[in-house]
Amino acid sequence: MRFKTKIITLSALAAGLCLSLVSGALYSYRGSESRSVRPLSAFLQKGNVSGLVFISGGRTVTLAARQPARAGRSWTVLVDGQDYPAARNKAERFLELAGEASVSPALTENREKWPLFALGDGAEKRVVFSSPAGRTEILLGREEEAGRGQYIRFEGSDAVYLMSQSFSYYAERDTAYWSELRVFPAALNTQDIIAMKAEGRVQTPSGAAEVSWSLYRERKPEGILWLAEGDPERKLDQGKADSLAASISQINAKSFSPATQEEAQALITLTAADRTRYELHIGRPVSGGNYCQARVNGEALPYAYILDSGLVEKITAPLE
Repeated sequence: MRFKTKIITLSALAAGLCLSLVSGALYSYRGSESRSVRPLSAFLQKGNVSGLVFISGGRTVTLAARQPARAGRSWTVLVDGQDYPAARNKAERFLELAGEASVSPALTENREKWPLFALGDGAEKRVVFSSPAGRTEILLGREEEAGRGQYIRFEGSDAVYLMSQSFSYYAERDTAYWSELRVFPAALNTQDIIAMKAEGRVQTPSGAAEVSWSLYRERKPEGILWLAEGDPERKLDQGKADSLAASISQINAKSFSPATQEEAQALITLTAADRTRYELHIGRPVSGGNYCQARVNGEALPYAYILDSGLVEKITAPLE
């Protein structure tokens, strides 16, 4: 019995030692190897990043920088073969994350071990960095168990590395996430609106509805109030009027749409204190929303939007 117990104990120790050796080979970066850790930028093509491609689950999102210099550059996102404005802060935030990332020494160059890191040839998540000098494609594997980052492999290389950051969240975002879908300029402040008006007929999944209201702001002894055009004595819910002004001025679309010459069914107009006119031309219903175009002082943007149907109903509802 004692002999059997010794055999079991020795077997357990051997298994533990084997596991320790494997773990040490894969995950030890604290000793002399830590001096070999390099920034991710050392693996990328030289020059400013001018393009990003995110691939996940068969979906591809393509971003492009429209100015070579980082300061103040704008970004576009490719939707159905056409470039639309991208959310600059999100693209730059991702680049900041990439700039902070470091890469461990190679963990293995054995292709048979790729599946252990979810980094086989069929890896679904990838990020491509482009610059005038060329492109670098990074395959994204599983995340490290202790939360120290994500396993990666560079296209064309057998080596597997541990990157100190995870890019999976960004790789999994769709085009709507990367799109700049705020309809009116961010400079438009709700408090600057002195008048708003809606007129026409809106068709939504709930049915067709006539739209007709006009409000303006005026200073009264009790403060600055919203008043109804043509009926200044009408009691208005000031909170609802403020909320309506905020909803329209800060409205975000679901997606972009190619601009067309079709006539709007309803028109919402905001007038700012500096007399700038912001117009929202709401058109026909489409899948999940309504087609719309925006204009500033009569000048139409070169693209249109799809607004959520529920949002259209909210901003065109009769004022009580």
